[in-house]
Amino acid sequence: MTDNLSNLNILRVDKSRLLVIEGRPVIAPKVSDKYSTLLADNRKAAIEAIKTPFPAAILISLASNRKAMLALGEYLKKSPISRNIPLILLFPDITEADEVVGFKAGAAEVLPLNVSEELLNLKVSKTIEICSQVVRPSPFLQKVDQTVLMNIEFENFGVIELAKMLHMDRKTLFLKVKRETGLPPQDYIKILRLSRAKLLLREGGVQVADVAFKVGYNDLSYFSKCFKECFGILPSRYTRKFRLKKTTN
Repeated sequence: MTDNLSNLNILRVDKSRLLVIEGRPVIAPKVSDKYSTLLADNRKAAIEAIKTPFPAAILISLASNRKAMLALGEYLKKSPISRNIPLILLFPDITEADEVVGFKAGAAEVLPLNVSEELLNLKVSKTIEICSQVVRPSPFLQKVDQTVLMNIEFENFGVIELAKMLHMDRKTLFLKVKRETGLPPQDYIKILRLSRAKLLLREGGVQVADVAFKVGYNDLSYFSKCFKECFGILPSRYTRKFRLKKTTN
């Protein structure tokens, strides 16, 4: 069970996904070839975008609304949900004073907004690598994960069953899970099912239909739909992608 939890911790972070917060699109076009991008142009949209599976890094442009954007960066670095996600701030006409402000705000990297596409992607990649981005769950969330994994093959296992097994009422469960993951419990259970499925598909040697059944989906078409919504790729294509990687390595 410990190995499964460790693997799911890694899968909670989508290393191919970035959250880009900016008004005029300057940053996103430079990283969109290498990463899928979640886009936001205000505080509310940014906070709503930070849900499991988490983006591997957050990039914020300070080209406009500098004070508000800087405050947003500081907030994201203090929030229990996003504080482990590396933050990159991009300033127009960057000065040494800007660098000081950026690092004090919690940024892992501070860059000029006109940074080249090649250098930006290199900095993003290195920042993610250095920060070893694994969102470490609390003891409570580890217990949630363990309970869900023990019952993951049961299609009807949901919030009511989880609350009973954790000896708490549904309202308390909702509040605690939402605070730590940004998701209501039902959606978080769904993510755990799909993350476990992703892990099984990566290991290979098993049919998509069998994987769906192992994680509590008796309807293959619905499983495929949910998997694509979560990871941006159909499970059949994901399997072929990893099979191809193994044969070329």
